[in-house]
Amino acid sequence: MLALRYPSVALGLSLEGIAINKHLKAFSIPKDHARRGTIFIKDGLDAIEKKLLLAEEFRHLYAHYQSQLSLDQYTIGKCENQAKRMAAYLPMPGRFIEDVYADAYEAPVVISDIADYFLVTDETAAYRIELEFQHKLDGFVASRGKLGTLEWID
Repeated sequence: MLALRYPSVALGLSLEGIAINKHLKAFSIPKDHARRGTIFIKDGLDAIEKKLLLAEEFRHLYAHYQSQLSLDQYTIGKCENQAKRMAAYLPMPGRFIEDVYADAYEAPVVISDIADYFLVTDETAAYRIELEFQHKLDGFVASRGKLGTLEWID
């Protein structure tokens, strides 16, 4: 959480806790200019979920800086997909995923291992790896000095 908090504060974003609406976990209110705003996150969430919500709301403020109340469903869906993608990339940058590949030469690495390494949910780790390879993967394994991907048969 702290790793994401400092860039947010440095970019003029403020963080606040919320204790309203049991179904709403987070939202952000943009300021009138300069990609600034306030991110509200529900109190009582675990640190991993807070980190992912912060990354998603950060993307909304930084890239969109507009209220979704006046937007059509297509535009809202597009904004949400972009925010979800950033929420996967921000805590799992490509240069650190290289470390996962290196570890896979030592022992097989599955999605839950990747999620534990980056302190994200299994779903976020699976989504981030899917973005990297353009298809669903369940892990990595090395064989005869070459790295391969793993996909479980359901």
